[in-house]
Amino acid sequence: MSPLTDPLTEMLRDEIRRDGPISFRRFMEAALYDPSHPAVLRLIAAVAAHGVARARKVSLCGDAGADPRLIEPLLRAGLRALSVAPSAIDRVKQAIAAVDLSVPRP
Repeated sequence: MSPLTDPLTEMLRDEIRRDGPISFRRFMEAALYDPSHPAVLRLIAAVAAHGVARARKVSLCGDAGADPRLIEPLLRAGLRALSVAPSAIDRVKQAIAAVDLSVPRP
């Protein structure tokens, strides 16, 4: 599991370079609670790749899976199962249908 800490460590290092020393609480608030943060998406991609390599399904549960802006990055990260609230199902289905993974990312 240690390779999965690399993206979070990198994110913390970049945050410190940009703003100087920060508290752990600020780090958690600024980065880990932002599912669109590149380091968080890299972490999700690493977990998904680990699951694929071991023939295990990896799914995402939480608000990020219901955010239409995050559907494409989550699918490109390798996720194929999203757990969302019933009220978000139609919105998520539309967002998934709009993604073409055969087209490289812009």
